[in-house]
Amino acid sequence: MPRQLVRLAVVFLVALATGVSFADPSPTPPPRPDLSGRVTDDAGSPVSGAKVIVWTAAVKTGYSTMCPSCYPDCGKSATTAPDGTFTIPSVDPDLKYQLMFVHESFAHKTKGKIDPLAPAQTIALERKPPLPADPAQSLRGRVLDLNGNPIAHAMVQPRMIYWKEPNGKPGGAGGQVKGMDAIAMTDRNGEFVVSYAKLPVTKWELEISARGYAGQYFKEIDQTKAATRLRLGPGATVRGRLLRAGAGVSGVQMLLTHGDRGMEFLGTEKIGTDSEGYFTFVNVPIVDMTPAPEYLGLEKLLGPRNRWWLAASIASLKGNGATKPTPVLVERHDQDIDLGDIEIGPALHIRGRVVTADGKPIPEGSTLSVNPQTSWEPIQRKINPDGTFFIDGLFADDWDINFAIKGYGISRFQPCRQMGIAGALTQSLDDYVVLVDTDSPQQNHGVAGPYPPLQSIDPKHLPQNPGK
Repeated sequence: MPRQLVRLAVVFLVALATGVSFADPSPTPPPRPDLSGRVTDDAGSPVSGAKVIVWTAAVKTGYSTMCPSCYPDCGKSATTAPDGTFTIPSVDPDLKYQLMFVHESFAHKTKGKIDPLAPAQTIALERKPPLPADPAQSLRGRVLDLNGNPIAHAMVQPRMIYWKEPNGKPGGAGGQVKGMDAIAMTDRNGEFVVSYAKLPVTKWELEISARGYAGQYFKEIDQTKAATRLRLGPGATVRGRLLRAGAGVSGVQMLLTHGDRGMEFLGTEKIGTDSEGYFTFVNVPIVDMTPAPEYLGLEKLLGPRNRWWLAASIASLKGNGATKPTPVLVERHDQDIDLGDIEIGPALHIRGRVVTADGKPIPEGSTLSVNPQTSWEPIQRKINPDGTFFIDGLFADDWDINFAIKGYGISRFQPCRQMGIAGALTQSLDDYVVLVDTDSPQQNHGVAGPYPPLQSIDPKHLPQNPGK
């Protein structure tokens, strides 16, 4: 026997006699990095004493099975040093983070997609202007839980304000209004202040969210209501399981989209399915169902304001089937809604072509996007130079289709035309023809739903001598 084999045999026999194991040692977990950075003012000078809070987190790849604020690192905080630096110790290296920056002398700010493994970032804050002299230009409020306890670090975002002009004429504006605070954070007593620099405000509309609570939209808020009415609860839980042919499907993103697309739209919640296909949404917002005069008569047309739509993300299924959107009525806090099994079925597609009225080729870089009316998920595809396009992974629904073709708009002869095309998809389409023209001002045909079926352009409107 060769000397090397004899030596190995002796080592093996000794190991058996002494009970030594040859098993691989337990792998040591990867080190958890610190998340560091620096905070300055807009002139580059360091900001000392700013509080930096881990607001939410997200996985770097794939789809998370946890809510954005449910990760253990969320809620960690640090205070900036005299040189403006901060360090949040021991965070998960596989996540990217959204941070909230709070300082009494500076406008609050959020910064997302921060990777703890990337070089430290410098975040600049804008100095707050002094509060307006007129107290009617500011709203001082307090955010409470359902038991009347203050909620610290709640995010308050003004969405709409109303005022009276000096001549008494009413006015208002929404979105990013110049002179209006974009965001505020509550202090340890749940208190906050938001201001509008130009005019006294009669009513505010606020969107408020906090970790561990369901976000909520508040309307008709004045100074009196801001002290007692702004209350957040835990929201509802919506759960289920995604299946294909009876087996759980992992790694798919589920979307839960609020059905009211007006100013009170509460957005889309996103969560991934686990290894067995299960998914759970937590802190789903509760809609204030107090009747509003402007909404009377619309519920029959648009559906109840507390309706949500659940569907598997088109993008995450990658054309391998689709789910029919499921309506979900979210009615009260602590409600646990188990939707049971959600089966992936066959997907629909649209195969079509875009024709220019002047017969010219489609400009390079042209795209189209489709968006369902229930589970709101815009999907974009390229249009080939010859005008052909293909989009799959769709489901039966009312769809909005928009085209981005430089110099062209949807022809006035295209059926069900508004700013784009609105129509119902009930089966796959294999020769869907759309006509675009250089003389096509946008128009709205007033269709609110249900939409008529998607139809191709009547051939009599197509150019007879393309390219000439």
